[in-house]
Amino acid sequence: MTAVSHWCSVRLIDADGDPVATLRLTGVGRPDLHAVDWLARVRLDAVRRGQGVEIAAICDELVELVRLSGLCSGELER
Repeated sequence: MTAVSHWCSVRLIDADGDPVATLRLTGVGRPDLHAVDWLARVRLDAVRRGQGVEIAAICDELVELVRLSGLCSGELER
């Protein structure tokens, strides 16, 4: 059986800088483009709600995928 890996934590922040929620992105094996898509969708939804996104404890493989996709960390954090 393959173990579930922690890929990153995502914290949603309101306009005052207070945390609203913390989400964990996990999966089996290495992250793929579905993980990048999930991050982009979370960010889009947060922006629509007037919230910001902070990513923490991100694994190296996901960092590389985010960079390759052009979705740099500056676009994910607000």
